[in-house]
Order: sequence, then structure tokens, then C-alpha cells
Amino acid sequence: MFKKHGGTPVGTRLKTVALVQCILQVLIAVVIAFVYGRNPRGDFNTLYFLGILIVAAIEIFLTTLIFYCIGDAAENAWNAVSGLEEIKQMLKKVYGDKLNTQVSTGMIMCPKCGVFNDALRETCKVCGTKLKRTETESES
Repeated sequence: MFKKHGGTPVGTRLKTVALVQCILQVLIAVVIAFVYGRNPRGDFNTLYFLGILIVAAIEIFLTTLIFYCIGDAAENAWNAVSGLEEIKQMLKKVYGDKLNTQVSTGMIMCPKCGVFNDALRETCKVCGTKLKRTETESES
């Protein structure tokens, strides 16, 4: 779900896009404020200029905040998934082949991809690997 694209987690890329978007929007807002910051007679009007900048600043802040928060959430999810993989590897070192099944009833963990499958399945629902059964599972 949160695969790396180009060696960088998706969340980090979204956060970078949010910051680049913020810089571009600030530049565009200043240009728009100078172009449209004139009164109907064509004279420069400080009130129009500041009004445009204030409205643009609020819009820029909100859109950047939203994109940055989405990127941060995706990055946190990526780190959580990575942490689960590390825990799974440590448990495999300690428990070895005993980790192939889940303790709760009716589930078997695929030895290849680690996905839990129904006890009635012969092959993994994700990768198609043949599932191993222990003596306690085949008796029940």
C-alpha cells in the first residue's frame, strides 16, 4: 500500500510537494497582488494589495497544511509497516518455524509473504504459496 517509489516513501514525497507548492503559491500570490492590487482608476492601492496577500496567505497556509499532514500520515504509516517487518524478522529468529501459524483459531500464516489465511485454504490468498500445516492443525 505504501510502497517506495524511487527509493523514497510516498509520505516524504508528498511533504516535499507540499513545500514546493507553498513556495510557488507565494510567488504567484505576490505577482497577482501586484497585478490586481490597483483601484478601478489604475493607481496602486495598498488596501487591495494587502487584501489579496492576506486572502492568498490563508489559502496557501491551509492547502500546504493539508498536503503536509497527508504526507506525514503516510510517512508514519510507512514507518509503522517497516517496524512490523522488523518485529516479524526478530520473532522468526527467536521462534523459527513455530511462527508459521497464528495462535488464534482458524488462521495460518504464509511462510513466504506473512499474510494470515483461513485454516481451510491450501494456498496463500496473496502469493499462492502452498501453506504448511502442523500436526495440531491437521488433527482439528
